[in-house]
Amino acid sequence: MIDFIRKLIDEGRIELVEPSKNISEAHDIKSKDCLKAAKVLVDAKLFENSIAQSYYAMYNAIQSCLFRVGIKCENHSAAIFFLDFFFDRKELKDAVFKAKKNRIDSQYYITGRQNKPVTEENANDMIKLAEKVMTQLALVRDELLEKNIKEIRDKLKSIS
Repeated sequence: MIDFIRKLIDEGRIELVEPSKNISEAHDIKSKDCLKAAKVLVDAKLFENSIAQSYYAMYNAIQSCLFRVGIKCENHSAAIFFLDFFFDRKELKDAVFKAKKNRIDSQYYITGRQNKPVTEENANDMIKLAEKVMTQLALVRDELLEKNIKEIRDKLKSIS
């Protein structure tokens, strides 16, 4: 994965930027809006669309953490990988990678890869996962110290 990260850095799809509480907060708001949309979509029986919005709630929560430390990342897989690489949250990384797969299945395939329709239970499970991920990442983001931010930025510099 490190070689992939280096390639993305070389392409300008991952880069160090100024740490920004404003952009971090904007992604936090976007994350919460996606979660609200996921719930509305479940109520409207649009389960596949709800799955996608739950995933984007998690993805924007990751972006909120990354912009807080000044990392711009335009690749979903890399952003998810960074949950473990920078923040030591392997369980969240694994959960969000699975959510990403579910989002892809629900958006790009007619009835999912396994020919199983997306159910209300599936959509509600994704909403619960999104709530858990968002809560944990808010704690990660809010507990970051300048020292941690510098260490994370130096770690990214060391692989470029």
